[in-house]
Parts: sequence; structure tokens; C-alpha cells
Amino acid sequence: MVLEKAKSIVMSDELIEYIAGRTYRYYTEQNTDTSYTDSLRQELKQVETATAHLLRAVEAGIFNEATKTRMDELDQQGTDLKAALAGAELISGLRLTQDHLKFFLLQFRELDFSEPESQRRIIDIFVNAVFVYDDRVTITFNYSGDNRTITLQEVDAAAGGVRGLGDTGHQHCVPK
Repeated sequence: MVLEKAKSIVMSDELIEYIAGRTYRYYTEQNTDTSYTDSLRQELKQVETATAHLLRAVEAGIFNEATKTRMDELDQQGTDLKAALAGAELISGLRLTQDHLKFFLLQFRELDFSEPESQRRIIDIFVNAVFVYDDRVTITFNYSGDNRTITLQEVDAAAGGVRGLGDTGHQHCVPK
């Protein structure tokens, strides 16, 4: 019964759109923070400023082992910061789109639901928890905070091969 309800999500264009849209919105909210790349740029600017000051000192004739050591340290810091910044910018440039998420979700329609591995995948991805009571079963899906309550009559109907929640299986109920 849980598998049937999870499959009904995969087969619903409306729910696939909803899940892709909500997931994309969450993704963009989490990935718009530029504080890390901003801090790397700020550190790199400070290293470049320190290097420029040290070069002026060398041009003025102040050159000894300490200035050489400091110049080497600044060069290494600059190299490290540039590499870290390039990596961070590469990662931030690899942006998911809502279409990428929808494509991922639609792949579940191609599964052979008679295979145990396929059944496990769909339940792992979509089902958060299942609560069994004397008179109902409550399924909490990963795509929403809603609880889906299935009555004992619907469980009996499912056992007899009849789907209990109509064609879509998306009735929103509050646990009793």
C-alpha cells in the first residue's frame, strides 16, 4: 500500500511539478549566499595590498631575509586563495535548474516496480515515515509536511486490489 501511494506521486504530473518547484525554490534559497566567495575575494585583496606594500619597500632598498620570507608567504597565500576562489566559483556556476530536478523525478516512472530494488528506491526517495494505528495508516512523504491518512477501510480495499484514494491518491487528511 505504501509503495502504491509512492508510485502515485511519481505518476502525477501535478505532484512532479510541485516537488520540482518547491525543491528548486529551497535550493536557490540555500545557494544564494555569497559570503564565502566574498570573504575569499576580500582576503585576496588584502594579500595583494600587502604584496604591493612589500614591493614598495623592496624598491626603496629594504630587502633582507625577512622581506624575502614574507614575500614568499604572500605569494603562497595568494596562490591558495586564487585556487580556493576558482573552486568556489566553479561550484557556484554549476547551478541546478527546475528542469534538472523534474528530469530526475521523472526517471522514477521508468522503474520496474515489481523489482525489490526499484521498490526500495522509490520508498527511500519519497516516503519519510509510516505510522500504523488500529484504524488507519499515516504516511508522511518527503516532499511536504503534510500527513496522508489512510483509513482501515482503505487498507482493506488495497488488500483486495482496490485503490482507496481515488485515481490520484492525493487526498490530504489530518490524523484523527
